[in-house]
Amino acid sequence: MDYDCLPDQFAIDYGILYFVGEMRLSTRPIRRRKSENSVDVTLLTAASGESLVREIYGCQQVEANVAIDKEGKTATPRNSRRMADTTVFLFYPNLVGYARIVLAIISFAYMTSNPLRACLCYFLSAMLDAIDGHLARIYNQGSRFGAMLDQLTDRCAFMALLMALCHFYPRWMFWFQMTAVIDIASHWLHLHATDLTRKASHKSSSNPILNLYYTSRPFLFFMCFGNEAFFGLLYVNAFWQGPALFAGVHLMGLVAFVFFPVAFVKSVISLVHLVTASQTVVQHDVELIEAREK
Repeated sequence: MDYDCLPDQFAIDYGILYFVGEMRLSTRPIRRRKSENSVDVTLLTAASGESLVREIYGCQQVEANVAIDKEGKTATPRNSRRMADTTVFLFYPNLVGYARIVLAIISFAYMTSNPLRACLCYFLSAMLDAIDGHLARIYNQGSRFGAMLDQLTDRCAFMALLMALCHFYPRWMFWFQMTAVIDIASHWLHLHATDLTRKASHKSSSNPILNLYYTSRPFLFFMCFGNEAFFGLLYVNAFWQGPALFAGVHLMGLVAFVFFPVAFVKSVISLVHLVTASQTVVQHDVELIEAREK
């Protein structure tokens, strides 16, 4: 029986109505889990009991695959955990995520030998990022695993591109290294802070800059596209500089220069991620220390 749909503010020790044993109406305290943001499964529901829970808490679905013993206590749901694990792995957005990983790996294999294939697979993988989010919203298949899979694919693909640029532009290696370090560290800590605070999504923040970054889709798209365009054009420029325009300046270099401010601002936003996430984790530590001292 899954009661994760119950709002957390209702998980208090006053108890709610439920049906037990011979369909008699009774009350029973609810115990709060310490490790999860959900209600401990000690409630029993029959046909009318389920409708009562839905009516009180607005649940969309209540699972009834729960064994009930003679004392009116619930046993472990039969095969529910294993079925849920299998289902999450096969969510449509996650299947798209696996395809993104395959395309990214193919692009890595061709980055030094076949730029056309590498670019095609890399940017196709990046474009699928929009599709998996769309599928998650359509089929209501958002999951923490899917969010982490998406985040890891983005970060690892970008890091691999920066590694290739270090090969083609060894004089700029330090700046590519710093870009990779800031990107990986900030996103990892931000995602970890999200889990510590038990937020439903990592795409939310009280910081005004990050709030704009995550709530404005046009702004988010512009920043991500501009960042990928800058580094992608540097990669293309290593193989083909395009026609000469003036004073030794070629087309690819000029267009990359136009996108450089976007990439720079994206790195600044990553630094903001790093600072705010650090503050969140430290605040969490302070709360734990104060709780132990009480």
